[in-house]
Amino acid sequence: MQRTISLILLLTVPYLTFSFNFPYKRLSKLYDAQDEKTLTVAERYIKFFPGNAAPYYYAMSVHYDRALEQETPRKKYNELAKVLSYARSFERIKDKDFESKMNWAEKEDNINVFTEDVIA
Repeated sequence: MQRTISLILLLTVPYLTFSFNFPYKRLSKLYDAQDEKTLTVAERYIKFFPGNAAPYYYAMSVHYDRALEQETPRKKYNELAKVLSYARSFERIKDKDFESKMNWAEKEDNINVFTEDVIA
């Protein structure tokens, strides 16, 4: 009995660490190459891994990049609304390790400055 429990425990621990790092690794590779695909995959991962911060961060980053590229105030505002929505969800998860790895404080400051520019 104890051997069975040990075997189950031994098999589940690597799976849990794999499932935590998998969205981050996949999304970071996609973010460097394809924005549209990154957004599609991030939205799918949000459904499958709602407690993981990586999909929210990368979806927010894609929309933030799009907002910076927009020329009209209305389009900037629409993209900014999506950025703020994903940022709120990202902050609710409170994954301090991921936040420090992605330098969230600097990104948050940039988003705040951009928000003030768009609203003003």
